[in-house]
Amino acid sequence: LPCSSQLCQALGRGRIISDQCSDDPPLCGYHYAYGHSGDHSTQGVLGTETFTFGDGYVANNVSFGRSDTIDGSQFGGTAGLVGLGRGHLSLVSQLGAGRFAYCLAADPNVYSTILFGSLAALDTSAGDVSSTPLVTNPKPDRDTHYYVNLQGISVGGSRLPIKDGTFAINSDGSGGVFFDSGAIDTSLKDAAYQVVRQAITSEIQRLGYDAGDDTCFVAANQQAVAQMPPLVLHFDDGADMSLNGRNYLKTSTKGPSEVVVCMAIKSSSDSEVSIIGNIMQANFRLLHDLDSMTLSFQATDQC
Repeated sequence: LPCSSQLCQALGRGRIISDQCSDDPPLCGYHYAYGHSGDHSTQGVLGTETFTFGDGYVANNVSFGRSDTIDGSQFGGTAGLVGLGRGHLSLVSQLGAGRFAYCLAADPNVYSTILFGSLAALDTSAGDVSSTPLVTNPKPDRDTHYYVNLQGISVGGSRLPIKDGTFAINSDGSGGVFFDSGAIDTSLKDAAYQVVRQAITSEIQRLGYDAGDDTCFVAANQQAVAQMPPLVLHFDDGADMSLNGRNYLKTSTKGPSEVVVCMAIKSSSDSEVSIIGNIMQANFRLLHDLDSMTLSFQATDQC
């Protein structure tokens, strides 16, 4: 695609490689950074192609990045990255999909699934479904995320003393809470993080473990995670998302008979925004309905 194309302009000036646009022909070169620190990035030339999905659904002239340089451990050995946001170039926007749903499997040996359009639905016979409104960010460049109103958090059945309005979107577009399938850990505004951290630390100590400064502890097995109480996110319209230990703690093997358990929640001390990451979303069916502007979720034993 040339630099003059509307799709190239949709990248935003900060992502177009201006030097490349002076070449002949002036191809649309991009440099796209991910994460708040910007230490994960992909670079290449924007193009279009015919994409085929499922049992033969064909989408013509889908714009995609032909990357020749990828930096950052977030990408690992993946062959590509699918954009699911509300920006002009995301796959969701280009397909015109009014809704999509995914289920991220907690078990690495189980395939995760994603469905678009009429196939994206939650079966109420498979369990309770909760829905909360998607909210709009006043800044258009930030309104590509799926923001929700988080009213509070409970741990072990007790509502935590987090000040009202902590998770609200500010008039300048900062703050707020959004779901992000690409973020691993959950990030909370520091004022809320400190309260949540203290509550989880108390529960860890109640079970007889010693939590360090980084809220990690050593356990004999995974049973310690199963013993942790529910952490509940309270959203608008009474949508309560009850999370078990596996949704807010992560483990790594220390030795043949020990595991290290750490919080999968961190402080967004360098930013006002809070992000619900994919560990916290694991083993939930999540439906993003852009037509009705709602986000719905349903717990499941296995995707």
